[in-house]
Amino acid sequence: ENCYRSLTWQLLLGYVPANASRRAFTLLRKRREYASFSQCFSRLDNKTMTTSDEQVLRLVRSDVPCAGPNCMGVFRSVRLQICLERLLYTWAMRHPASSYVQGMKDIATVLFAVFLEGRYDGDVLMDETRLEDVSDDTLGEVEADSYWCLDRILSGMQDHYTPDQPGIQEMIFRLEALIKVAAPDLWSHFMDEGINFMHFSFKWMNCFFARELPLCHVLRIWDTYLSEDEIG
Repeated sequence: ENCYRSLTWQLLLGYVPANASRRAFTLLRKRREYASFSQCFSRLDNKTMTTSDEQVLRLVRSDVPCAGPNCMGVFRSVRLQICLERLLYTWAMRHPASSYVQGMKDIATVLFAVFLEGRYDGDVLMDETRLEDVSDDTLGEVEADSYWCLDRILSGMQDHYTPDQPGIQEMIFRLEALIKVAAPDLWSHFMDEGINFMHFSFKWMNCFFARELPLCHVLRIWDTYLSEDEIG
């Protein structure tokens, strides 16, 4: 199932072509492209970084150690955390309008988990020691694949990460409207108790449930998300 989900998500996101004969070349080209422009992370120098760059890097580095749905053991690995730092910092530098916002890390780690697990039989995610068997080349490929798929997802929801996050506010408004119609008693109870939908559903919309549910449930929900015409 893991290998099928990995490929299926990449197909649904348009990262790899449906034509199987073109996939190997496409993956090679995209991975090389990512390796080329992610070198900015390897050349970080406090003397040349702007204050804004330093703030972004500091935010990413404070966020990444908490990475991984349900604190999966493999995400405590320094090797993997460096991959995530590089991936997220590179994305932020290439998208200065939104830069890095908390919540992006959660999306990236779900992608990383699926693409890493897709390479191996058994549960590699819960056991940090299993990562010793993963080569640097393989981690680099998983990192590149995760970057491009993250880019595909975020490109369709930029308004989630701009000031005031209007995209998330719209999703929460739609959720409340749905509950009001589908479960009016529940909606009335929330109103009577003074419960604001923003208070409990913001993280649902911001992280696609990655912080709220066990990974097995998150993956099934994302299967549905990615199968829709428009992500989320």
